[in-house]
Amino acid sequence: MPADDVRAAKAANEAAIFARANVVGVAIGNKSIRGRETDERCIVVFVEAKRPEAELRRWDVVPKAFGEIRTDIVETGRFHALETAQAV
Repeated sequence: MPADDVRAAKAANEAAIFARANVVGVAIGNKSIRGRETDERCIVVFVEAKRPEAELRRWDVVPKAFGEIRTDIVETGRFHALETAQAV
């Protein structure tokens, strides 16, 4: 899949992805299958906690793909900004 197509799909769907409960981030990366990274570029959706689809409301389920661009759901927990003692 050309990188431009993946970037365009991410840009076109980012707001809809973030509107789902549990989503904490969106990026472009390589799809991982059973813990192994593949060469397939995809939209990576970071979630606070992975949950079975049956536990989610229908509109909170992240699609397996946007058009031909597949998604990869990665559990990260909640992101927190770090405070620094010094000016950077």
